[in-house]
Amino acid sequence: MMNTLPNTQFSIPTTVRFGAGEIKKIRTFLDLVGSKNPLLMTDPGMVNTPAFKKILAPLRDGSSDYGLFGDVLPNPTEDN
Repeated sequence: MMNTLPNTQFSIPTTVRFGAGEIKKIRTFLDLVGSKNPLLMTDPGMVNTPAFKKILAPLRDGSSDYGLFGDVLPNPTEDN
């Protein structure tokens, strides 16, 4: 007899924030949801862009650490 995992389902709520000034509110939002050490994940092409650096700025000025994984394969492939 083969042991198999039971069928399982879970949901992770997602909040998407966009618009003028939202980047400046990142630290406030992270504090609101209790995030002490957020993990940012992106592809290598985004890591050094001005847009991504704008996202990092309020995190670097914050009182907590953050993680960065910048090696996601760009554009989903079967390897992702």
